[in-house]
Amino acid sequence: MHHKVKERVFLYADDVVLFLAPRHQDLILTRGILEIFARASGLSTNINKCLISPIQCDLEATVTLMNFFPGKIDPFPITYLGIPLALRKLGNAELQPLVDKVASRLPTWKANLLNRAGRTVLIKSTLSAIPTHIALVINISPLAIKCIDKRRRTFLWKGADSVRGGHCLLAWPKVCRLPEFGGLGIVDLELFGYALRLRWLWVRRPDDERPWYTLPDSQEPVVEAMFKASTYMEVGDGNRALFWVDKWLGGRAIEDIAPCLYMAVGTRIRNRRTVAQALHGDQWVHDIRRRQLCRLAWSIY
Repeated sequence: MHHKVKERVFLYADDVVLFLAPRHQDLILTRGILEIFARASGLSTNINKCLISPIQCDLEATVTLMNFFPGKIDPFPITYLGIPLALRKLGNAELQPLVDKVASRLPTWKANLLNRAGRTVLIKSTLSAIPTHIALVINISPLAIKCIDKRRRTFLWKGADSVRGGHCLLAWPKVCRLPEFGGLGIVDLELFGYALRLRWLWVRRPDDERPWYTLPDSQEPVVEAMFKASTYMEVGDGNRALFWVDKWLGGRAIEDIAPCLYMAVGTRIRNRRTVAQALHGDQWVHDIRRRQLCRLAWSIY
């Protein structure tokens, strides 16, 4: 029987990330593969330079892992490709290095050599690019965005470490508007972050071969609402369109047409039942929890 095997190795330039379960068989095979590769290529793995980040491992599993790969333990949160990664939502303390990086990127002496047009260009190319890279993956906290915006605002209007309200010729939300709407086109980090992370929902749908396809994603109501408002589904054979969630009924979803019926279906079934599965033998009827439907009907009555 053929089984899909998701990738466990990811390579980017000279960085390699290897995911392993702390089982003896997996560890022995992985260590053996690395030794065979070293003998064949002459490139030996320097275990002492490797970083090990346990993911929900107990002490026994970590000790077992260290016996085969005696590298340095690097607990979460960690940084990979310039992005802070954690097993939980990042707090303001973990995002402070991002704020400091933006603050140190453009010294104030450079601002004195530029007019406002030049400062605007540098803000777009540098001060906005650093947080944009991170916002692609994580939701930057409002406090961190406020601190970064303060740096961008002071550099634009004054080119100093601080600025008073009288020096600001335009409110910051208007500065972030597109030029055709009277702004300077500087990125609104909060809104642009929503748009960047919305892309993950889009990429997930047409390609279930991606290694992160089955991983749970953080629920951002704003991002999900934007995705629903900006997409619709063409059914085709019905094997990709979700019966309860997607807009496949003339651009509308069942949630819009029959909200009470939608609420009577379990969340897990909603997110997995395809149109083809639901219509086969009227399976969608069996998805409905009758007691929940009666309770909703009684509440409405």
